[in-house]
Amino acid sequence: METIEHIFVECYTVRKMWKNLKVLHSINQIENTQGSDWLNIIKTLQVLLNTKYISWKEGFPFFLWNIWLKRNENYHQNTKTNICTKKNLNQAIEFYTLTGNTCLKEKSIKTLIRWIPPIQGYKLNTDGSSIRNPGKSGIGGVIRDTKGEWIVGFVGILHLANNIKHHKK
Repeated sequence: METIEHIFVECYTVRKMWKNLKVLHSINQIENTQGSDWLNIIKTLQVLLNTKYISWKEGFPFFLWNIWLKRNENYHQNTKTNICTKKNLNQAIEFYTLTGNTCLKEKSIKTLIRWIPPIQGYKLNTDGSSIRNPGKSGIGGVIRDTKGEWIVGFVGILHLANNIKHHKK
């Protein structure tokens, strides 16, 4: 099973990117950190990027986002391409240049989500997603009773669909 730590820290492709950014040594020291602490530790590293335009704190989210994009591209297209550190850095610089180079204040929003059972009878919940729009897609659903007990569920593949088609099924 693929873990979040593997995707963002342990994967060979990602380690090459961290090495290019000269933070691999620091990451190796925190690799055995439990839970999500590794994310906060990497985020607070004192990394000097090869640019005068942005700081590590500003560039870090772009590196994580591009790791995720490259992971999905490699997985779904069955490729093994590397992460382009320079491209990631340029995206971060472009963003902060276009937005006035103001570092946004970190904001934590907690949203409690829960399933609410029907007052009587059954409740059908469905969802779907696609890789691109239109693209390779999947749908799924579950029917539960008033106690939240699973009655029946389903999944399906829509080989070529868009987001609207998911909700029509």
